[in-house]
Amino acid sequence: MSALSLSVEDVVPASATTTLLTFQRDAAPASRLDAVAREFVADLADGESEAAALAAAAGLGPAELAGARVEIAETKQGLDPFVTPIVVGITVSAGSKVAETLWKEVLWPLIRRRLGKDALGRATAPPATAAAAPPEEG
Repeated sequence: MSALSLSVEDVVPASATTTLLTFQRDAAPASRLDAVAREFVADLADGESEAAALAAAAGLGPAELAGARVEIAETKQGLDPFVTPIVVGITVSAGSKVAETLWKEVLWPLIRRRLGKDALGRATAPPATAAAAPPEEG
């Protein structure tokens, strides 16, 4: 598995905010976490899904979640892949609090249930947030 270099600039579309959460690696590889997280983000569009129900219970409405994206990747790998941090990038148009709530109240509980409580290690840094710059006119 190749390691990805993920930064705010890599995942921020115009007029959106990306929140990056950094965790220690644990039992699940980033590729598996990413696939499962993307599945649950896609489920948000289905009002009958468990993901949509958890989002509604957390106070997140469809307008806040429209166009939400998630990307989970390993940072550049060192000698020991188990000390390589995993970065979770959540892009939403509604701001960093929505992204953090989406992770804490919807995505992580579903991922943990599917992959186990040791799928991801503890957070290693506070959330980092960046707003996308408007496209340059040329």
